Amino acid sequence: MINARSERLLWVAIVSVVLTPLIISLGHGITDVLRSPVIWHESDNAGIEINTISACRGHQLLGVGSRFEWNHPGPIYFYLMAPIYVLAGKNASALSLAATIIALVFVIATLIAARRGTEWSSGTLAYCVGILLAVYLWTIPVDSIWNPHVLYVPFVLFLLLCGLLSIGRTWVLPGIVFVGSFLIQTHLGTAPCVMALAMISLTTCFSKGLRSRLGFTTITQGSSKIWLFVSLIILALAWFPPIMEELTHSPGNLTKLFHFFARRQDHHRLLEAFTSFSIQFSWLGLLFPDHAGSGMSRRWLEVISVVVAVFQLISLILVYRINVSKGQYFNASIAAITGIGSLFAVLSIVTIKGPIYGYLVGWMSGLGLTAYAVILSAVIDGLIRHARVFRRDMDWQRIATSAGIFLILGSIAVTLWGLSDLPGRMVGEFAPRCSSAEERRVKELSECLLSYLDAEKISRPLIRWDHNRWPTAIGVILQLAKSNKPFGQEGLFGDDYAVNGKQDAVIVIKGHVETVKSGYKLICSHAMPLNPKHDEFYGDTFIYRFDTTKK
Repeated sequence: MINARSERLLWVAIVSVVLTPLIISLGHGITDVLRSPVIWHESDNAGIEINTISACRGHQLLGVGSRFEWNHPGPIYFYLMAPIYVLAGKNASALSLAATIIALVFVIATLIAARRGTEWSSGTLAYCVGILLAVYLWTIPVDSIWNPHVLYVPFVLFLLLCGLLSIGRTWVLPGIVFVGSFLIQTHLGTAPCVMALAMISLTTCFSKGLRSRLGFTTITQGSSKIWLFVSLIILALAWFPPIMEELTHSPGNLTKLFHFFARRQDHHRLLEAFTSFSIQFSWLGLLFPDHAGSGMSRRWLEVISVVVAVFQLISLILVYRINVSKGQYFNASIAAITGIGSLFAVLSIVTIKGPIYGYLVGWMSGLGLTAYAVILSAVIDGLIRHARVFRRDMDWQRIATSAGIFLILGSIAVTLWGLSDLPGRMVGEFAPRCSSAEERRVKELSECLLSYLDAEKISRPLIRWDHNRWPTAIGVILQLAKSNKPFGQEGLFGDDYAVNGKQDAVIVIKGHVETVKSGYKLICSHAMPLNPKHDEFYGDTFIYRFDTTKK
């Protein structure tokens, strides 16, 4: 319908649109690193920076710490960020730049996987994935270093790789192992879905009988033994750190995870889990985040999301059957992978302890992307077939060329507009310096504590904190780590900061006043403004030196 030249131009145009938000974020990240603004991380971001510092030394064995006193399984994420962090002089701004670069690599790999899939299916699926990915990248924080946020794009890539493996493309095995390990190690919540899809895809790939029953007549392509061998090497390297931690600590992190899930009795109801899944799967939570909180708008969002999600799942079944009958096996496998992945995503929500926060399930919106892409592709293919019968006079080649040129020029214009604030960033106008009250609190308290430790000649303090002040506490101990001040803490950040009996003072960070009679000597405090949201982590903070002889 259109020649190869116009088709390539249209694909380049879609790629340029997809990369636009990443190029803008990359420009901002590079500028911030060059400008070297001082960023005082607190809460989870501070913990991620501490773990990245350990990864720079090659000592990081686990993932991000959890509020349940265990860590996410592994440290791949930190080792990916470490080279950029070191090259930037361990500037905190480099972490956002590293997150953007990681997202960029995964996006490029996603586009390649979608494009390669068109060799065994309709080419429209790659275009649909590209267009929806462009929308997706504008709705997610591509420069965020928070581990729930870095899952979005790699999960989409994982789904496409599983689709390719299901139709016998064994050369994607190393990619599935690496991306799957990255997802599980970065956030444990992805484990049920990732492991199930990987095993199902692998079984389908090497079982000719199963592929035949599914309607796939493709054959296994590539040297299976070579790719299996490479995959096993990647698997061993990826999981060597957490296994080493398990073998050298008692109890190890994997043991903690086993006991945590083995003893749990409380589960969410299936309807509640499906509703939370539907908000992400339908993309309504992404497109209308202001309505995803609580109240009547939340109720309407839940109802509409469930209706849309049910429509998507039914459509996936129909699309699967249509694509199998037409021999479009990649499209069919993506429809099947998305449907099966949705089932395991709901089951993983059932096991969540406590409220189902949006950030815990946000990665499931990747299933929505592949669902919309494969459904939209089937609709477009149907329209094209009708167009061939009823509109033979349409100049599709000219339409494709014009659309490609328009998209390329539009992406260039948006990129230039997005980068127009770079001069201001370079002179410091937009440089992020203590941009929140929480960051100012971390700055003042950490500077005060460091001065006290130097004045009192305390060489290795033991740091403890109340739960309701952990965001500030993590920010303060990050500044100790960046100042090369040895300290100990109990179990959250690995052996580099473990309690070893050499601590010469106990420092406690609290959210309330303690008395000298109780053994607490006030070092410094910070008063916060009124707390309109009644956040338990927001309030006055006090740092004490505790006299261990009092108790």
